[in-house]
Amino acid sequence: MLAADIESFAKAQTKSQKSRWFKDRGFSELSFLSTITLPDGAEAFSPGPLRRMYPLPKIKVELPNEVSRFFTNFLVQWLSSSDDERLLSEFIDSARIAANAGLEKIADSRTVSVTVLRMWQIRDHGLVTVFGHADPRESFGGFKALATSVAKANYSTFGDPADALVSFGDATGPQFIVAPKTGSSGVPGVQPAEYTLLLRFLHAPYDVVAVGAARIENRWRIVSVHWAVEY
Repeated sequence: MLAADIESFAKAQTKSQKSRWFKDRGFSELSFLSTITLPDGAEAFSPGPLRRMYPLPKIKVELPNEVSRFFTNFLVQWLSSSDDERLLSEFIDSARIAANAGLEKIADSRTVSVTVLRMWQIRDHGLVTVFGHADPRESFGGFKALATSVAKANYSTFGDPADALVSFGDATGPQFIVAPKTGSSGVPGVQPAEYTLLLRFLHAPYDVVAVGAARIENRWRIVSVHWAVEY
């Protein structure tokens, strides 16, 4: 009996199938399923609340106005609009994003940029995981499969970018953190030439996304998008 239960649980490939497995065995509290990385399946799962189990160090950085403005405007255009061309033309250095991701020989730079940004707006993040979000160069068919999946998917936009994000620390913590990139300026009193934006999404709360920006020819541009799992 136990072996059969284990086998049927292992065969459940979506949140919906896992939910049915638990319900058939009398479980009723299944909110934890919204946080796992499997695709939703037949049933939609809303992201649940996230509670950090350890304190986040206090980080306070005085940002230049132009840097703060750039990241604020970028977040609005990224998360509140579906206009890829405006996003790319006003904020993105696609060639640098592709090179920094190690994907410049795998796909054209526009495809790389759109994929690594828009994949974070797909509410069913399990689908992104299946197509190799952890390492898009190698996992589950590679980056091309991920790019095709993202291109076909319906992704969410938000009237307020903050509606998409999980606060750092407790509920009163910052929605995102911007800090100078380590070593980006070794000259005292000189504004750093690169900054990193850190954020987490409500539907993918265990992934920290790091978006890098650099000053290029007197203009701020997004030059990298990386992510890492945080437990």
